[in-house]
Amino acid sequence: MIAAPILIATLSAWWFQFEALRAAAQPVLLAGMVATALEPLGLSMAGLAHKARTADDSAGLYRVGMWTVVLIAAGVNYRHGSTGWAQPSLNGVVFAALYLGSVTGWELRERQAHRQRHAGRLPPQRPRFGVARWLRYPRISIRATSFAIRDNLTDPHVAWTTALTEVRRAREFRRNRRIFRRRTRKLLQHQSHFRRSAAPPEPECPPLIEPLLPGPDGDGRPSQPTQGVDVSDLLPVAREVAAELGPRLSRDRLLDGIRARGHTVGGRRRAAIYDVVRASVLSAGSPDRVANSLPLPGASMRLSP
Repeated sequence: MIAAPILIATLSAWWFQFEALRAAAQPVLLAGMVATALEPLGLSMAGLAHKARTADDSAGLYRVGMWTVVLIAAGVNYRHGSTGWAQPSLNGVVFAALYLGSVTGWELRERQAHRQRHAGRLPPQRPRFGVARWLRYPRISIRATSFAIRDNLTDPHVAWTTALTEVRRAREFRRNRRIFRRRTRKLLQHQSHFRRSAAPPEPECPPLIEPLLPGPDGDGRPSQPTQGVDVSDLLPVAREVAAELGPRLSRDRLLDGIRARGHTVGGRRRAAIYDVVRASVLSAGSPDRVANSLPLPGASMRLSP
């Protein structure tokens, strides 16, 4: 709240000082420079007094300098707004009183804050790190300010050291994480290469056995391969038919014999049952021993390549 009247008073004082210097036949540039130099001088004195009170140092000298600048600015405003020193006008009195009143309000605010700080009713003053550190190391300055607020730190060296240690620890953690990921990736690649090199070679597919028995039409053409066809229910009948046919075994005769015994054979099961019987003949070496070479009915007869 106190900042608004101080800002208004400062702007009005600057304008009145500029107009007073212009009325004294001063150039525009010189009038602006003098008015601009006078107001920041008073504000800088007020800032130094504030820092001295915050640090429990003597602020009397800075306050004297501030009030000197304030009285000069108020006198310029009064003289410019009035027709003479002994002939006050409304403008001169109002603008001079506005400037004096705003600075008086600032002094009262500083006194109240100083008394409350000593009574322990205000939080401790946060450490300041300067403009150079904020411009050069903004991230560390932000962390130091956060640690000072969180841990109630008042020493800027302690807050800065804590923030610097935290930043270094975070940087070291990210570096170790990158190293761990890189080494883990290389280890996994090495293990994968080792497994591929140590794995046994895949067995070669055995060559297809050319049929030694006549095909479906008795002309020696091989029957089509079948996969995943269950013919276990036809094995007993196929064994009997194969034993009866002997050397005259062919697919048509085998299927006719199975159908003659009341079983139905169709689709892929025709080629599948013949392939089983033919394989048994090849392993037995003679069609006469095919009955003993066929698998038992309980065995799995699901063909695979």
